[in-house]
Amino acid sequence: MKKNIAIVGAVAIAIIVGGLSTEKAHAQQQKLTIANGARINPTADYPGWCTLGAIGYDDQNNLVGISAGHCDEQSDGDGGPVYLETNRAFGPIGQTVRTNRAHAYDYEIILFDKNKVTPSKFGPALRIDSLCATNEPAAGWFGGEIACKDGQTSGLTCGLVLSKSGGMFRNMALSYTGDSGGPVVVDSAQLCGITVRAGVVVNGIPYATEYISIHQILNDIPVGTPGHGFQPVTF
Repeated sequence: MKKNIAIVGAVAIAIIVGGLSTEKAHAQQQKLTIANGARINPTADYPGWCTLGAIGYDDQNNLVGISAGHCDEQSDGDGGPVYLETNRAFGPIGQTVRTNRAHAYDYEIILFDKNKVTPSKFGPALRIDSLCATNEPAAGWFGGEIACKDGQTSGLTCGLVLSKSGGMFRNMALSYTGDSGGPVVVDSAQLCGITVRAGVVVNGIPYATEYISIHQILNDIPVGTPGHGFQPVTF
């Protein structure tokens, strides 16, 4: 009898442990991997999308993302949910906590749910290792840097930085609606900014795409709020 009880007890423990392991594995499967270049949406039913510029941690260890402020125009405003456009059925993966739509400060900060999101530095086309060493890339026909952007509509395009002013910079890399908020890098993996608009004219000169400097964005975020002290993930 004791032997039978022992066997039954062992089986019960195995079932419990197995059940816990299954639940843990199921929970892990419920997290989405999110990286720069992801297609995001500020509502569950808005037909358009924007592109995530970067994901990382702030100085309060919040998991945050950065995209373009005008992407939030169709949402419920700050505090509104954010979805992965390619998997809306998953439900909200975070919420917008700060939005600025001024021309030279066109950005939004997304607070991601750590229970739903696993961050990655490897996007569809770009890898982000660090922030840009300068406020804006060098500009000009001679000495200008090559900047490459990734967007969920036009993909990866690159061009010589020809103009910069007031925390904004521009090149001739093609972009379209839906690319807004996407990352722009120099030296292969330094995040210098995000895409904010296509087809701009500055001082009578047309440019394909305009970007806002990542440092312009970060310097605008108040101390003690999500996004302050942001650094991109390194894994």
